[in-house]
Amino acid sequence: MPNRLTLKQVEQQVAQLPPQEQLKLVAYVAGQLSATLLAAPAKTIEEKTRRMRLTEVDAWLAECDAVAEEIE
Repeated sequence: MPNRLTLKQVEQQVAQLPPQEQLKLVAYVAGQLSATLLAAPAKTIEEKTRRMRLTEVDAWLAECDAVAEEIE
């Protein structure tokens, strides 16, 4: 298993970087977070849409059952 750094160790390493390199690191981390957060809402929207459709189908099936009972 590879050695994992703790947050504290990373903070200590970053503190040793020159300010310009720290800014590059901040830009990199911000880019990674933005990409991650932008992907999450799309999945959330897809899930909400799927749930809405399932609810509509359930309602339609219940309506079909009610009509079938009236016919019998």
